[in-house]
Amino acid sequence: MLYRPTIADHYGDVETGLWWSDTPELKIGPDNEMAFMDLDSIENHPLTEEQRDFPNRHWAVARGKPEELGDFYQGFRTRDVVVSQRVADVIEELEPGMHDIIPIPNMWSFRGKVRIERPFCFLNVHASARTVDLERSKVRHSYRRPNGPKFVSLNSISEGTCTVLPGAGEGLHLWRDDPTRQAFMSQTLVNRLRDMSVLGCGFLECVMG
Repeated sequence: MLYRPTIADHYGDVETGLWWSDTPELKIGPDNEMAFMDLDSIENHPLTEEQRDFPNRHWAVARGKPEELGDFYQGFRTRDVVVSQRVADVIEELEPGMHDIIPIPNMWSFRGKVRIERPFCFLNVHASARTVDLERSKVRHSYRRPNGPKFVSLNSISEGTCTVLPGAGEGLHLWRDDPTRQAFMSQTLVNRLRDMSVLGCGFLECVMG
C-alpha cells in the first residue's frame, strides 16, 4: 500500500500552523512581514545554498502553545514542510542523504510566548518517481500565470481519489510524483510513523492500479 501524507490540525488535535519571521513575538503585519524561502511549488529541486541557510536567518514561529506541538507543520503540497527531529531521524534512517533535512536553530511558540526547545527540522522532499495514474485519478490541469507552462495537480485530498500505477515507488519510502509533485510514503515509513504515534499528519490510502 502507498499513502499520501496530509498535514492538518485534526490529526491529533494539535496546531500545524507555522510561519517564518525576524521578530517572532510580534504579529505578522506591515511592520513585521513573513519571510519566505521562495520555494517553487511546481518545480522540484534540492535546496540551494541560500535556501539551506534560510532557517539560520529567520525564526520558525509555531502558532500553538508548547503543549499543542505536533510532529508536522505547514504542508507537503507547498513543499515547506517542518517535522520533529524524531520524524527526521526515521526518514534519514530509511533513506540516508536522499532528502534535504535542515535543523531549525530558532523556533518560537506564538501563543505560548516562549522559545521552543524541542528540536525540529525543515524537510525538502525532492526525490521523484512516476506514480499517479492521471487517467484514473482526480486531477486538475492548470497554467502557471501569466502565460506560463501547463502543469497538473491532484484535485482532491479524499481517500479513493488517487490511483497509483503498478509498481510505483518501488524501493522508495518518501518521494514526489512526477508530474503532480504530490508526496507519497511507503508502507514501511507509515508503519514506523504510526508506531511512534506522530501528531499532525494523516496518511491517505491510495488506490492501487
